[in-house]
Amino acid sequence: MVRFSEDGAPIEGIVVGADGPVRGVEVPAGAWHCLVSLESNTVLFEVKEGPYDAATDKRFARWSPPEEDREAGLAYMAQLRAHFASVIPEIAARDLIEAEEDDIC
Repeated sequence: MVRFSEDGAPIEGIVVGADGPVRGVEVPAGAWHCLVSLESNTVLFEVKEGPYDAATDKRFARWSPPEEDREAGLAYMAQLRAHFASVIPEIAARDLIEAEEDDIC
């Protein structure tokens, strides 16, 4: 889970996983955030305080890539992974495994 400042700078990265030690996070209301999956077949369960408001449910930050631009989204996720790779060992290890798999295939 990545949390951002108002200008889009990543300010916090937390590895969340079924095997812990962190199995869930609470994101402050109104905080810009996203998830970067480190494993295929990852499942996310999100709970939001109500009442649900469809008008504000999909409000994106002005600095985020457009939802419909898949390539921009993938590039942005790669940039986030690179940003946190030096401080979150799980990211660096996963990227190394994926690179080795790409070399084999």
